[in-house]
Amino acid sequence: PATIAWKDLTYDVKLTRSNPQTGKKETIDKRILDGLSGIVRPGEMLAICGPSGGGKTTLLDAIAGRIDPHRKGRKFTGDVLVNGKPRDETFSMVASYVQQEHALQTPFTVRETMRYAADLLIPHAESTQAERRARADNVTHVLGLDSCSNTIVGDVFRKGLSGGQLRRLSIAVELVRNPSILLLDEPTSGLDSAAAENIMKHLSHLAKTGTTIICTIHQPPSEVWANFDKFLLLSRGKCLYFGAANNAVDYFERMEYPCPGQSNPADFFLRLANTDFEGHADIEALAKGFKTQPEGMALSSALSKPIDHDVHISKHRNGFMTQLLILSHRAFFNNARNPGIFLVRLIMYILLCLMIGFMFWDLGTGPTDINSRVSLLFFVAAFLVFMSVAVLPFFIVERAVFLRERANGWYMVPAYVLASFLMSLPGLFIIALVSSILVVFPAGLNNFGVFLLDLFLSLVTAEAFMCVIASVVPHYIIGIALGAAVYGFFMLCEGFMKIKDDIPDWFIWGYYIAFHSYSFRAFMVNEFDSIPTFTSPQFPDGKSVLAFYNMNDKPVWKDLLVVGSYAIALQIIFGTILQVFHKGKR
Repeated sequence: PATIAWKDLTYDVKLTRSNPQTGKKETIDKRILDGLSGIVRPGEMLAICGPSGGGKTTLLDAIAGRIDPHRKGRKFTGDVLVNGKPRDETFSMVASYVQQEHALQTPFTVRETMRYAADLLIPHAESTQAERRARADNVTHVLGLDSCSNTIVGDVFRKGLSGGQLRRLSIAVELVRNPSILLLDEPTSGLDSAAAENIMKHLSHLAKTGTTIICTIHQPPSEVWANFDKFLLLSRGKCLYFGAANNAVDYFERMEYPCPGQSNPADFFLRLANTDFEGHADIEALAKGFKTQPEGMALSSALSKPIDHDVHISKHRNGFMTQLLILSHRAFFNNARNPGIFLVRLIMYILLCLMIGFMFWDLGTGPTDINSRVSLLFFVAAFLVFMSVAVLPFFIVERAVFLRERANGWYMVPAYVLASFLMSLPGLFIIALVSSILVVFPAGLNNFGVFLLDLFLSLVTAEAFMCVIASVVPHYIIGIALGAAVYGFFMLCEGFMKIKDDIPDWFIWGYYIAFHSYSFRAFMVNEFDSIPTFTSPQFPDGKSVLAFYNMNDKPVWKDLLVVGSYAIALQIIFGTILQVFHKGKR
């Protein structure tokens, strides 16, 4: 059991706007939450209601610890207590947060999604696989998802679950571990009346078994309203009422705002709190008046009483290796089934490499063949790597899934990063293998094995770089533009368009930091070092070509080692960014 309380939560942000009179930009302070307090005990379900922009989701984020108070222009004060003690890092072990936006991996069915959630959330030391499967199937049944248990979530390529089914699945995955505290942001959003009533009845039943439930809700119908034990009405970040839901009508009548007969109380309360339209109540008077009413004094008294129960956190948690195995299994099938991650890219590479192979068919040893070989290798090193930007939008979708799961304590960041990295390798190797076959043999290039290894390591490094880009940009369009710009700069500096010795001093640093430089040089040395003769007066053999490009005496294995090291370093950077900056806070 867990009692959660919050005292005097105040949240101010600085906003920049244009002055309507002067037209100049000015900074103003806006109060999002204004000294809010409340308490919810085991067995109770609280509904946080209010108009759009009233502070509902912000309050829920504040209770869950998902507001970052250290960002510039923010000031957050107040306390959140769990069983009378300040909320700490163990909160995610006993609480689950169901966000309003859907963040689910698209290739999996409902049954698969639920079973992965059960495997990650329920300690294996305390359960068998059969028990975890049974738990997942039971929650699926309760939320009415049996009829679509074999339907995939769906994406831009394939139709899957409806909006209402996605909403129920988002709730279901967090109910698998039976949390002590359940926080839900608009759980009925996008649902029809029957589905909304069914879910709220289940949540009400869950509350009666001892779970502490807090949810925001915009406009609950009367059937949904009947399930709430407590009710909090917000407007402009101010508390207009906090107390028993079934006493709210009497309270507002006492405050000279009687609810019309045969009306849904929730609709009436929203009309009072919505200051965007005429007919709203005096918000300042109601906020001040609540503190002097019996309900306000009862809240102050409840917050001052000690809590007589503790949260007993399970000592068993899935370890690193268990998490790594589950996440690896999930990542492998996600990569294999998601068309945008593997299939579409494979088709792109096959078509492009077919064109390359036929364009440079059966290269010989004539003067023009030297230029053709160099141009071919540059194209492979530059543009086959450049095509990795196509996967960025899907990495952004995966980031949303990671944020939800990490914030709810599903796994450790290193396990996620390592699993994603390892399971990307088979797909990239297949792409590299097919591409190498379609380029090396038709064009008559040398040393297939080294060519394949160089292309594979280049693709692995490019994918790691896209992971880093995906972790720092707010939108995939910005990410594609940033990735294209960096790759374009690396192409310019890699030693083809300008030989290394001719690159200006103010750009030579680009040659050294671009992994393209080492990839291209490995391709060149691998190809030309073993060619004994050319029918060209300028280049009698392959070594003379390498000398012209300042690539002689450069062992291939060293360049391959550098490219591989880039891949590992970029993955470490990616994991560090996730660990430090992506904690599910806003």
